[in-house]
Amino acid sequence: MGEMPTNYGYYRFPKLKSLICGTMRLDWDTVLELGRVYPFVDELRAPLNGITTLDTPEGLFPNLAVLDLEGNPIGGWEEVCKLAAIPRLEHLNVENTGITRIYFQKSNMFPNLKKLVISCNRIGDWESIGELDKLQCLEDLRFLKNPILESETYATCIQLIIARIGNLQVLNGAVLRSDERKGAEYDYIKKYGLEWLSVQSDAERKLQFTRQHNRYETLIEKYGTPDESELAAKQTVIKVSLIEVLFVHNEKSRTKKLPPTILVQKLIMLAQKLFALSSRPTLKYVSGLASEIEIELNDEGKELGFYSVQDGDKIIVTL
Repeated sequence: MGEMPTNYGYYRFPKLKSLICGTMRLDWDTVLELGRVYPFVDELRAPLNGITTLDTPEGLFPNLAVLDLEGNPIGGWEEVCKLAAIPRLEHLNVENTGITRIYFQKSNMFPNLKKLVISCNRIGDWESIGELDKLQCLEDLRFLKNPILESETYATCIQLIIARIGNLQVLNGAVLRSDERKGAEYDYIKKYGLEWLSVQSDAERKLQFTRQHNRYETLIEKYGTPDESELAAKQTVIKVSLIEVLFVHNEKSRTKKLPPTILVQKLIMLAQKLFALSSRPTLKYVSGLASEIEIELNDEGKELGFYSVQDGDKIIVTL
């Protein structure tokens, strides 16, 4: 590659909207100079360069909506936060940039950011995911190949991400259904319910819990307070054992013991056979912990265990 010009002041291209400058050994100061040459660019892609710092003066990128910095050795989230000076930023890609932690000093940063790509980094704590809930417009997240995803099964990790980011609508390219969010949030309450109950009389521990579980109080307001006796009973259930489930159709009911690995597709077929139904039924899961909450089982590829179904829970069968 030839040398970049030094007399940027002689150049100005106000009509250019998209700029791609990947793998050019650029630093951020050079990118800022390009921002002055192309003042109204709305898409800037500068992946695989040598960018380490992101100091950004106010007013430099007034129209920039898409910024791709994938593969640059940025490292610190405090550098990413400096991009908040870009007022219209909607899509930010910081994949594979060495980020280890996410945190915001202010709660009103990136007011227009809708999509964030942070895959292939070194994020290892759930509090970082909770911080993303502060992005009020965030609806699309790409979060793959980070160490925290090895702390639980992949399905559980997906649920935890959904529960921690309230406005999220798309995760890793998959559109989130309303029943999927409801199930994730409700399972989140159950997963940490005993811990939440144990800190209620200790102000310091309660504050620490709230920091670790950013939306738990909100979810309690939404779904109600968990019952300690039921939570304790559910904690003793062995995941690999058979689950005793009550199928209910109109005035009829049938009890079946099922493995948590059974697919919803097979549940539908089983329910149809149990009640001699002429067509495929619709199934809804009702937990004994909160009988007023119904979760539709409409993803036939999901396992029963994905919904954290436990002994004594009901499956409502309708046509």
